[in-house]
Amino acid sequence: MMEHKNVIAVISHGGLGSLTETVYVGKPMIGIPLFADQYVNIENIVRRGAGIQLDYDDLSEEKIRVAVNEIVHNPKYKDNMRRLSHQFRDRPMTPLQTA
Repeated sequence: MMEHKNVIAVISHGGLGSLTETVYVGKPMIGIPLFADQYVNIENIVRRGAGIQLDYDDLSEEKIRVAVNEIVHNPKYKDNMRRLSHQFRDRPMTPLQTA
């Protein structure tokens, strides 16, 4: 579903599964981590310029709106996530061969 042409960004808690799928399809991410590895996962996406992190404890409709507008209208997020997706997919073996 994330690969659908109308999906322009993903809002996620940043768990490993959703993060992997989001990077694979190359969609920029708005991350709202809740616990454990989710903070590190989202921080890595933000550091690479492919997403925005929001604080769950300080979440508001306005902050979500601002983040969505930034992701949608600033092409750096899309470009950086596409670059990250290309690097992620560039593997010497297929996932089946790796398994």
